[in-house]
Order: sequence, then structure tokens, then C-alpha cells
Amino acid sequence: MNIIKDKGIQNYKSYYIDKFYETLLFHWICLNNEGGSEKDKNDLLLGSILKENNLYKYTKYKDRLEDIFKEQKKD
Repeated sequence: MNIIKDKGIQNYKSYYIDKFYETLLFHWICLNNEGGSEKDKNDLLLGSILKENNLYKYTKYKDRLEDIFKEQKKD
């Protein structure tokens, strides 16, 4: 783990949660690009921490995750 001066608070929790989100997102992207089944893609999205928006503050992929899990408004 590299601590970068003047980058704000960095700790193990944010470092490892960010890396975990990165791994899961890249796996989801691979499933999309390689023709993974919808069941596998949905299982990954809904069965992992990817859907846990209270942890988004620990990752640099917050905007991307929010795009994936946009709430659909019903009229």
C-alpha cells in the first residue's frame, strides 16, 4: 500500500475496499464483453458488495457504480 502525501486520509479500509470494488467491476465488465449469461452478471451485481451504496465513499468508482445502480422512478 502506498501512502501519497497531500492526498487526504488514506487507510487500509478504503484501500482494500477500493481494490475489491475494482476487481468486481472488472469481472463484471469481462462478463459483459465475453458474453457471460445474464444470470451470472446479475448474480455478481446483486450478490456482492457492488450494490452497497454506503461503501461507495471508499472507492474511486463511485460515479460508475451509481450509474449501474440508478434507481428507476415509477410514475
